[in-house]
Amino acid sequence: MRIRALLLAALAAGSVAAVSASPLADAPFRFMVAQSLALEGSYGEALAIYEQLVRDVPEEAFVRIEYAELLFRLGRLAEAAEQVAEARRIAPRDPGAARLFGQIHLQLAETDPAALERAREAFEELRVKTRRDLEAMVALGQIYLSQGRMDEAGDLFGELLDERPGDRMLMSFLIDALRRARRVEEAEARLADFLQQDPEFLRAWLSLAEIRSERGDHEAAAQTLERAREALPGEPEIERVLAIELYRIGEPERALAAVERLLAAHPGEAAGAYLRALVLLELEREEAAEGQLVALLADDPENLDAALLLAGVRERQGRMEEAAAAVDEVERRLRRRGAGERASRARLELAQIWARGGEWSRVLGIAEAAGESAGGAEMSLLRAEALRQLERPEDALAALAAVPGDGPLGRRAAAGQAEILFELAREDEALARLRPLADSPEPDDLELAAEVYQRLERHADAIPLLLRAVELRPDSVATLFRLAASCERTGRVPEAERWFRELLDLDPEFAPALNYLGYMWADLGMNLSEALDLVLRAVDLDPDNGAYVDSLGWAYFRLGRFDEARDHLERAATLEPDDAVIHEHLGDLYQAVGQLEQARDLYERALALDGDNEEKVRRKLRELSDNL
Repeated sequence: MRIRALLLAALAAGSVAAVSASPLADAPFRFMVAQSLALEGSYGEALAIYEQLVRDVPEEAFVRIEYAELLFRLGRLAEAAEQVAEARRIAPRDPGAARLFGQIHLQLAETDPAALERAREAFEELRVKTRRDLEAMVALGQIYLSQGRMDEAGDLFGELLDERPGDRMLMSFLIDALRRARRVEEAEARLADFLQQDPEFLRAWLSLAEIRSERGDHEAAAQTLERAREALPGEPEIERVLAIELYRIGEPERALAAVERLLAAHPGEAAGAYLRALVLLELEREEAAEGQLVALLADDPENLDAALLLAGVRERQGRMEEAAAAVDEVERRLRRRGAGERASRARLELAQIWARGGEWSRVLGIAEAAGESAGGAEMSLLRAEALRQLERPEDALAALAAVPGDGPLGRRAAAGQAEILFELAREDEALARLRPLADSPEPDDLELAAEVYQRLERHADAIPLLLRAVELRPDSVATLFRLAASCERTGRVPEAERWFRELLDLDPEFAPALNYLGYMWADLGMNLSEALDLVLRAVDLDPDNGAYVDSLGWAYFRLGRFDEARDHLERAATLEPDDAVIHEHLGDLYQAVGQLEQARDLYERALALDGDNEEKVRRKLRELSDNL
């Protein structure tokens, strides 16, 4: 440009005397003075000179660009945008003008969304001219990401990285773009190649492990993190994520070793302490896990996740008061501090603990003390269930009516109303509440309606709904399980068998189906060898499930293998001391082996537990009395 050339000539001459007094000839000197003033921080004087220069030499793009840059630095974005727009009009091929236009409009986009599109267009123009402006190209990539143009972002960052291999910042942006574009295989390949060159890039290792974990290959994720440990020994984030992956693949001992390394380096780390408790529970070291959680809560008394895990440990041991106390203490602290959302969650969890324990008066007390705002619709549903269990059906209906009708919780409330209305013999009202769910094209709604019928033991009414749900969602093991169970409960054994087999083809390790089908056959005296195989697999998957252990004992009993049956049935009675059916089964075994007094005691215990087979058990007791 002429001004720049004149300025350089004046500077080369070492004097400004050669510059005439005309506005155009004097412009280079004034321009230089404005730049110097701006560098010194004399912004007002610099702006005054630039304003005069723009009037004197309005077609000089260079002046307008420098003027716009100063206005931009001073936060006068609208004026800066006006000046740089004029510069682009005057010099449409000037990359500096396009770059500054993009930068200014990128900042304007914080309050004017339309400015983002103008920034994108300017940076794209610059991209055509040159990709050497890394800052502008990164800004363009980020605009693509913000606009959901993931493929364009991935392509751009990929090109930039190819030109600048080894740039960690570009690699991070590229992986983010590729993953959000669902080009996961490309991201994985890029990461693997990058780590060959730069094995000390922590974020790349973690991203590669995360990709493999997200696709369900936790073994590969763990192996990736083991390699990361070799490259970056002592890095706590690697140990933390490695422990999680080892925990997921059923390697608790190795997971514990990783956690111990993490805590040795960072003994006060709460996330590591929580993870250690999880792993200890997997190792069935409940006492040590409880101690870890108690210590964690002593250091961090508002740690709700730790309190919930501790409550779970105590609840499994039947220590309901202590389980609730752990959560109650955290809830009180959070409420005192005004942590409303977390306090509400704690109240809801506390109510759920008491609901699982059947302490409905306590559930109701928590719900009513919380008020309508705390806990939201979930708390309203719990309150309604408490009222229903406490034989206050009209109040329960009113509580359910208060739940907003749209959304999953609203549909659950409608199902709850229908169930109560059925129990009150208000059949027409019940059907009216259930009809929107039963007529819905959504499988979740159909299953919700079917669940109402199943809870009321109206399995014949549930089956048509579940058949429609299976048509809509044929690969859902949960739906198939519900359908098969209702078929069995209505005596449609061949259909039940068909659906169970279809389910197990989809998921051979679905323990509830293995147990249900195996027990069904054993109870009917059918396919006993296969029944035994199924329940053995169920117990292998969940060794401490009392119902599964009972099924195994019952299968051995039906096969006449009484010694093996005894071991499992006695263990089942220990695991589930309040299950009437298990006590009845054990009574049948003792009667079969001639231990008649013990059999009578168990039948009486089964009666005291109010099981479903009361008349059947009474008949067995009468027959037993005749033989004593």
